[in-house]
Amino acid sequence: MALAPVRMNNEGGVIARVFSCDNLEPDDPLRVVIKAFPHGRHLGFLVQADDGYRMVHLAWDDRLQNEPFSEPSYCWVDLAGVHPVNRESFADWLLTTWPLNVNPGIPYSFAAFTGEDIDDQGRHVRVDEGAGLTCATFVLSTLAKFGVDIVERESWPPRLEDEPDILRAIDYLKKSDDAAKLRHAAACEKLIKKVARFRPEEVAGCATTFRGKPIEFQQGEQLGKAVLDQMAALGLS
Repeated sequence: MALAPVRMNNEGGVIARVFSCDNLEPDDPLRVVIKAFPHGRHLGFLVQADDGYRMVHLAWDDRLQNEPFSEPSYCWVDLAGVHPVNRESFADWLLTTWPLNVNPGIPYSFAAFTGEDIDDQGRHVRVDEGAGLTCATFVLSTLAKFGVDIVERESWPPRLEDEPDILRAIDYLKKSDDAAKLRHAAACEKLIKKVARFRPEEVAGCATTFRGKPIEFQQGEQLGKAVLDQMAALGLS
């Protein structure tokens, strides 16, 4: 198995580890997977289902997907801080509730992650235009609904270096010819400089290092950089 230790420990001395998806042993009902693309990283859940591995992820605006997984170019991290029984329950919950967010879908947005973006039935809460999730905040929000808060969200600040990625996403949203989508894009544009972006690599690092206490920004940022280093070491950056 390809394995690379992240150079960052949490308070309990736990070392986060990044693995290549060319080998998914040992079996685990739930993992977080991440892949590098030319303009950023993408994040989702890898679930062990009856018909094999499936990836549940917010692929794009209104495109929550549950699809067969066969992607050696992804990396995975475990959720060792979540009890195996709870990981299995969460995986079952994901597979059960994802259809509730297909129509209507989950809008893509860098809107503030509140921890209450998913209701008790598993549906995304559309509070106003501009509301929505990213691939990373989908992971954070669904874990939070299940009682697993892996980040101290209030500690994450807006960062100037995130603005190009946010603007690039908004430009894609503006390509729609649907009036509602264009209003959503305009509302998202007003969020620039006002909201924090949770980078996929930071969420991956926090997910595997979490041991019960939400991780604050300073450590989460370092974990994200270390995850990228280890993806590069595995030849998957």
